Amino acid sequence: MPDAQSAVVGLQAGTDVLFLLVGALLAFVMHAGFAFREAGTVRHKNQVSALCKSLVVLAVSVVAYFVVGYTMAYGASFFTGAGALSGGDGFGPQGLSLARFFFLAMIAAMVPTIVSR
Repeated sequence: MPDAQSAVVGLQAGTDVLFLLVGALLAFVMHAGFAFREAGTVRHKNQVSALCKSLVVLAVSVVAYFVVGYTMAYGASFFTGAGALSGGDGFGPQGLSLARFFFLAMIAAMVPTIVSR
């Protein structure tokens, strides 16, 4: 019975990671959609600037989330090792904490993207 129970726990962790990664991928693709929408609303000569602005907003938002948001949410400091950033017990089952960070960073980066449109 313990083998079946550990298999179920592993399946649950894998499903959690898959769900978070699919959600993060959808949020990431939304950034591209917003960028193309903005590029379609400006003149041809300004499209490159609009697309660059969208990339810069995404990059700055992810860095700001890592420095400020992740620290506030999980109590980890910016200048700690990877073990401490992941909660002290590695990266969890099948990289759950990394998938959670990617998902939350994409959602946090969505806020200034929506506000700036």
